[in-house]
Amino acid sequence: MDIGNRNTNRVKIFMRKRLRIAVFLAVLLGIVLTVFRYFEFVSKTVYEESVSHLTEVFHQSNNVLNELTNKNLTYLHMWSEYLQNTSSESKIRDYVKKAQSEAGFLYFYFLSADGNYKMVTGETGYLGVQENLEDEIRQGKDIITNAVVPGKSQLLIFASPQAHGSYQGFEYDAIAIAYENSDIVSVLDISAFNGHAKSYVVHPDGRVVIDHSFESWGNVYNFLGVLREHSNMPETEILDLAEQWKEECTDAMLVNLDGRDYYLVYEKSKLQDWIFLGLVRADIVNASMNNLQLGTMFLVGAVVCGIAALLIGLIIQKSRRSLKRKDTEILYRDELFQKLSMNVDDVFLMLDASTYRADYVSPNVERLLGITVEQIQKDICVLGKLHSRNPEDPKKNYLKDMLTQEQREWDFEYVHQKTGERHWFHIVAMGSDVNGMKKYILVMSDRTSDKKMNQALAEAVRAAETANRAKSTFLSNMSHDIRTPMNAIIGFTTLAVSNIDNQDKVRDYLGKILSSSNHLLSLINDIIQLSQLDGGKKDVEYRDLDLFPLARECVDMLQMNAQKQNVTIRVQGGEAPVFADKQLMEELIYNLCDNAIRYNKKDGTVTVTTGIENGHTFLSVKDTGIGISAEHQERVFERFYRVDKSRSKATGGTGLGLAIVKHIVAQHGAKLTLESEQGKGTEIRVEFSEALKQHELETAKQRQEVHTERSENGSSD
Repeated sequence: MDIGNRNTNRVKIFMRKRLRIAVFLAVLLGIVLTVFRYFEFVSKTVYEESVSHLTEVFHQSNNVLNELTNKNLTYLHMWSEYLQNTSSESKIRDYVKKAQSEAGFLYFYFLSADGNYKMVTGETGYLGVQENLEDEIRQGKDIITNAVVPGKSQLLIFASPQAHGSYQGFEYDAIAIAYENSDIVSVLDISAFNGHAKSYVVHPDGRVVIDHSFESWGNVYNFLGVLREHSNMPETEILDLAEQWKEECTDAMLVNLDGRDYYLVYEKSKLQDWIFLGLVRADIVNASMNNLQLGTMFLVGAVVCGIAALLIGLIIQKSRRSLKRKDTEILYRDELFQKLSMNVDDVFLMLDASTYRADYVSPNVERLLGITVEQIQKDICVLGKLHSRNPEDPKKNYLKDMLTQEQREWDFEYVHQKTGERHWFHIVAMGSDVNGMKKYILVMSDRTSDKKMNQALAEAVRAAETANRAKSTFLSNMSHDIRTPMNAIIGFTTLAVSNIDNQDKVRDYLGKILSSSNHLLSLINDIIQLSQLDGGKKDVEYRDLDLFPLARECVDMLQMNAQKQNVTIRVQGGEAPVFADKQLMEELIYNLCDNAIRYNKKDGTVTVTTGIENGHTFLSVKDTGIGISAEHQERVFERFYRVDKSRSKATGGTGLGLAIVKHIVAQHGAKLTLESEQGKGTEIRVEFSEALKQHELETAKQRQEVHTERSENGSSD
C-alpha cells in the first residue's frame, strides 16, 4: 500500500512539472506573439501617418509653386505690353530694374527663338534649355523650363512670346526671367521632419526641374538615374515607377538608397507634366515606433530576467541543501577558491549581519588594497577610510537593513595603502542565509583597467570625431574651390569652340582659360604642400639660418607681383638667427608677403621686418591693406577661409596660404600673432624660441648613445 502511494506521488510530481513547463512555454509564446502583432500595428500606423504628413507637405508646396508660376507669367504679360509700347533703351533698363526689385527674379533676358539672349546690360549668351524652345515660341505659348548658362548654376526659366522686337540691335521673339534652383527651393520652403526631408520636382522621364537633394549626391539631373546608381531597385520597378508618373499617379513607397531605407512620396504637379517627389529616411519617420519597441523590449527583458532570477534562486536554494550534506566537498572547494582568488582581481568577503565582523576575507586583499586580512577582520570600517572622495564618512553603512536575497551595488574609488595608486572597484553585496545565520557576501571587482580603457577609448573617439569633422570640412571646401576654376575652364572652352572664327574672342577666352588653369595649379600645389605638413614632412632638415637674407630673396621674387598691384614692398631690420628648415622658412615668408600684397590697397606698402627682441628672433609682415575685422581674425588661418570672397576671386588666392603658415609655425614650435584694424592694415608676427634646437640636440645625443651602446654590445659578443 505504501509502495503504491509512493509511485502515485511520483507520477503526480512528474505531471506537475510537465504542466508547469507547458504553462511557462505557452505564456512565453503568447507574450512573443502579442509583442510581434503590436509591433506590426505600430509600424503600419506610423507609416500611414508619416506618408499622409509628407503628402500634405508636398501638396502645399505644389500650390505655392503654382502661385509663383502664375505670378511670374502675369508679370511677363504686363511687361510685354509695356515693351511693345516703349522704344527708349534707358526707360527699358529702368523698367526692368524696377521689375526685378519687385518680383525678385535673378536675370532678365531678351530671348530669340534659337535660344540666344541679350540682357539689359548688353551681355549676350545662349540658354541651353530642355524644351523645344523655338516651337513653343512660334506657337505663342508661355514657357517654363530649365536652362544652363556656362559658368552659372542651373536656372528655372519663365518666358512669354507676347513681346517681340529689337533691343540694342538684338532681334528678340520673347522675354524671360530666371531663378536659380536654390532661390526656388527657398521660396517654396519645402521642409518636413525637422529639415530631414528632401524634395525634387521632375518630369515623368526623371529629368530634374528643382533639386533639393543631398550634398553627397552633387547636382542631380535625372532622378531615375539616382535610383539606378544609389538603390537596389530592379530596372523593371524603376520603369514601372516612371509609368506611374506618366499616368499622374500619387503614391508612396519604401526604397533603399546607399544602404539606408527611405520613404519616397510622389504627387502630380498642377504645372505642365511635373511630378513632386519627397524623400525622408525611414529611421527618422519611425523614430516614435522605435521608442515604443525599445520600451516593449525592456519590459519583456525585465519579465524574462525576473523569471530567470526566480529559477536561479530556486537552483541556489537547492544547491545549499545539497552542500550541507557534503562537508568534505565544501572544504575542498573552499581551499580551491582560496588558491584561485590569489590570481584574480576580485576581493571576496563574508560578514556577519549582526556584528559586521568579517568571517572570511580572500587572501588577495593585500595585493589589491594594500591592507591585511587581519586589519579587515579587526575593523571593517578600514575599507571606508580607503575611499579618496569620502574621507569624512568612513563608517557609512551601505548594508543597513539589507534583507536576505537582496542585492545592492555601488562603485568606490580606493587608494592603495602601499603604492598610493587610485583603483576603481565595483562592489556587489548580497544578503544570504548560511546554516540559519544571516550573512552579507561582498564581491569587490577591480575595474581600474576597464576604467582607463574606457577613458582612452573616449579620448580616441573624440579625437576621431574631431579629425572626421576637419576632414569633411576640408574636402567640402576643396571640392568647391576646385570646381570654380574647372567650371570656368569648361565654360570658356565651350565659348571658344562656339566662336572659333572670331580670333579676338578666342584669344580672350584662351587667356581666361590660362588664368583659371594657373589658379587651379596653384590650388593643387597648396593642397599638396598642406597635406605634406599634415602628415609630417619627412625630409625636414633643421639648421642654423638667418631670416634677413631669406626675406630679401622672397621680396625680390615678389617685386613684380607687387608692382602689378601698385604696392611697395621692402625689407628692414637685421640679423635674425633661427634653427629651422630653409625651404619651410622660404614658404613661410613667401606666403605671408603674397597674402599682404593680395589684400592691400592701391599705392599701399608691405614692410617685412626681421630681428631679435627680448631674446627671441622674430619675423613681422605688416601691410596697409584692407584689414581684418575682429570677428574674422581667429579664423583667417583656417583652410579655405576667406574674409572677402569677392576680393579673393579677383586676386586669385587659394585660401590655403595662411593655413600653410600656421602649420609651418607649429612644426617649428614658434608663436604666431595677428594684429589688424579694418581699413588700416594687418601685421602678422612670428616669434621663435630655442626649444626646438634643444630638443633636436637631445634627440641626436640619445640616438648617438643608443648607437654606441649597440656597437659596444656587438663588440663584446
